[in-house]
Amino acid sequence: VLTLILRQAFGFKHILWVFSGRRGMHAWICDREARMMSKKVRKAVTEFLNFTITNEKVAYLVKPELINRTADYGLLLQAYEKLKDYTGFLLDEQKILSRPNVYEQVLNITERYLDRELTQAERDSLESLGSEHATRKFKYLVSLIDACEDGSTKSKKFKIEFVLGYLYPKIDSHVSAQVNHLLKAPFNIHHASMNISLPIMDIDKFNIENASSVNDILKREAETGKNPIAEYIAFFKNFCQLCEKDDN
Repeated sequence: VLTLILRQAFGFKHILWVFSGRRGMHAWICDREARMMSKKVRKAVTEFLNFTITNEKVAYLVKPELINRTADYGLLLQAYEKLKDYTGFLLDEQKILSRPNVYEQVLNITERYLDRELTQAERDSLESLGSEHATRKFKYLVSLIDACEDGSTKSKKFKIEFVLGYLYPKIDSHVSAQVNHLLKAPFNIHHASMNISLPIMDIDKFNIENASSVNDILKREAETGKNPIAEYIAFFKNFCQLCEKDDN
């Protein structure tokens, strides 16, 4: 979803995603215009991309100034359209509503849209569904908002806020804005995990659980006599050649 926004909003062409070696990933934006950005401009771009709020004690998942005017904020809606199909995965596989702090936050957000507190009967109805029926709980909350004044608009915003709040990438604003922050280059080895920071060739199929450690690479090379990361090297070289071609 970030690739979509970076291309559509800023026209960036050369975007390389690289596994950090631990839990995250880095976007290397290598267009000349991006490389020449000042700290002030980088900060502005980062703030533009940062839709969400990560404080679980706040009854907002998306910045209020954005969610309150979604009709005029096309990128917010585009991000939602890109991510909404993963709602079931978030609810049923990751079981996000089983986390007490998240569940309470979602109820607080629901009450914000209802402009009232949930009744005891409504809370009892939710509890009766059990933790294994997260999608039914979510649909029940949406139905409550649907039934209130201006419900269809509010329920749409609620769904947008829920999806973006829990599925939109969390951006490290400090690292993204600073021009002197040290980032691990592709093919570096993470000191804690010993995983290699490989370029991500297909971000939709990337699974952090399948990350390769330096020991895995050495073992596979010894067994096969071939370089296990040759395709990643070729992919990276091709990316660099395309960047050089545009620079020239």
